[in-house]
Amino acid sequence: MYYEKLLEIECLLEEYRMHIGNKIKLIRLEKHITQDELAYKLDRSTKHMSDIENGKANITFDDLVKISNILDVNIKSLIDNDNKDVNNIIDNLYNLKHEDLMLAMKIVEFITNK
Repeated sequence: MYYEKLLEIECLLEEYRMHIGNKIKLIRLEKHITQDELAYKLDRSTKHMSDIENGKANITFDDLVKISNILDVNIKSLIDNDNKDVNNIIDNLYNLKHEDLMLAMKIVEFITNK
C-alpha cells in the first residue's frame, strides 16, 4: 500500500515536472526569448534548460522564482495545473507550516532521486 502510494506520487511529480517545463517553454516563446538567453540569465547550461523544459530535470524553487522574474510572470502561472490531484497538492503545500513543508520537500527529493 505504501509503495503504491509512493509510485502514484512519483507519477504525479513526473507529470507536474513536464507541465512546468511546458509552461516555461510556452511563455518563453511568447516573449520571444531563446532557450540560450533564458539559460544565460538563469546561469544554467542550455542543456539543463532544455531538460527542464522537457520535464527531464527537476527545477529548484529558486530557479522557478528566477524564471518567473525573467519571464515577468507570476510564479503561480508556472505551477498551476489542470490535474486536480496536483492542484490539491499545491494548495496543501501552501498551507503547511515551515517545518512540515521542509519535511515534504525532503520526501519529494527522496522519491525523485531514488
